[in-house]
Amino acid sequence: GPGLEGTKMAVKTLKESGVKADYCLIGEPSSKVEVGDRLYYGHRGSHTLEQLKISGLVGHVALGNGVNAAAIASLVVKKAYQAQWGSNDYPEFVPTVFEVTELVASSRVYDNNKNEISSGENVTPDQAIIRANWRYNPSITPEEIEAKMTAIVKESYLEVSGDKTIPEDAFSQTWVHKGDVFQTQKDSKLLKATETAIHESLGITP
Repeated sequence: GPGLEGTKMAVKTLKESGVKADYCLIGEPSSKVEVGDRLYYGHRGSHTLEQLKISGLVGHVALGNGVNAAAIASLVVKKAYQAQWGSNDYPEFVPTVFEVTELVASSRVYDNNKNEISSGENVTPDQAIIRANWRYNPSITPEEIEAKMTAIVKESYLEVSGDKTIPEDAFSQTWVHKGDVFQTQKDSKLLKATETAIHESLGITP
């Protein structure tokens, strides 16, 4: 599922019950070769572009008289992959990663019963949808990601359309923040206790 409320609900319920958690250990599998050989003391944040809807203008392929939403979306994706998202000033973390999870554009036309009535082979699409996710390190914030992506979309729209201004309804975005970036100190009691427990029970040092 979307994984947005589990931890919040657990913490809220524990607080209401008078239970205070001193530490939290995430048991998600992180081993490389054998159980216990690796510990992660940090986690990247997760920020999702739930939907970017790009609106263009239907045109004829022979005339080039439209604004091809698919072309804009393709350029957005290309620029986003080429962009530098944050810095690599945090050696404990891998660089911020951008990935597209959905890219849809079509000029096919359907009737109310979802029967195709036009394959749209000679017209350009006036709408495209993009979904994407960033796993980000501490060098960038969700707000900075959104601002940079918005700038990329605007730049791509103007480049494809040839216009000097962007219509108000040219695109819309919906963002969902999935989780904050965090890091536990290397000399923390939690990390030392976990290392000791693994060594005592498995005979290996993570």
